[in-house]
Amino acid sequence: MLLLLSSILLAATLFPTVNIVALTIGLFTMIVIVSAATFLVLHIVRRTSAAPDTAAIRRVDRSERDTWRMPPLRALKPSVWTPSLRMGMIMLRGYLILSAVLLVIKAIQLSRG
Repeated sequence: MLLLLSSILLAATLFPTVNIVALTIGLFTMIVIVSAATFLVLHIVRRTSAAPDTAAIRRVDRSERDTWRMPPLRALKPSVWTPSLRMGMIMLRGYLILSAVLLVIKAIQLSRG
């Protein structure tokens, strides 16, 4: 939803004559379609993949909670991106690249008069 609102703001700023209602409906429809397709793909991937290893999860005793300390960063394993997180990051990167290109185009248009 944040990408939708930000896209509308960007389009309204760069192109003041654009029909905001039509743009909102178009962007919302596109986001719904992409989200539904992503959900279906992720559902299929999760159904066919192996179950996560729950034996590695350690329960923390409530008595240890007050004295717990964060381990050093170098001792932590890198996080594993889930397919949904990866898809979200791809969407965010795509939006950022599109925004940068549109801003460069607008700057060139303004510099030419």
